Amino acid sequence: MNEKENSALVQQGYKLFAQGDIPGVLKLMSPDVVWESPKVENVPFSGSFKGQEGVGQFFGALAGALDILKFEPREFIAQGNKVVVLGEGRSRVKGQKEEFDDRWVDVLTVENGKIARYERYGNTAQTERAFRAAR
Repeated sequence: MNEKENSALVQQGYKLFAQGDIPGVLKLMSPDVVWESPKVENVPFSGSFKGQEGVGQFFGALAGALDILKFEPREFIAQGNKVVVLGEGRSRVKGQKEEFDDRWVDVLTVENGKIARYERYGNTAQTERAFRAAR
């Protein structure tokens, strides 16, 4: 696939996520996908997840822990088999009143027409504070 096709695949995944279509998102991934974000204490959707089943567990943990109030991927930058996504969001830990903003960078690797790797970079300190307050 070329850069334009890689970017379109990733954009499709973000659109499906925003629509709540997690099975659709998982279909875009390779069977042995690696899904990583920094491990943050008390944040059940942080760390590494492997394979479509593991990524499904990630999305389940995310849905069980957060109310996502705003999810805005703003820019998709493709080079080679990498697509970098710049975005921002607003969330609330389930059962809490306080909301928090997050600016993030995702780096996705596309291989053989499927998402093979996902890496998230964001404000882990802010996320940790929100979950610490929820305990």
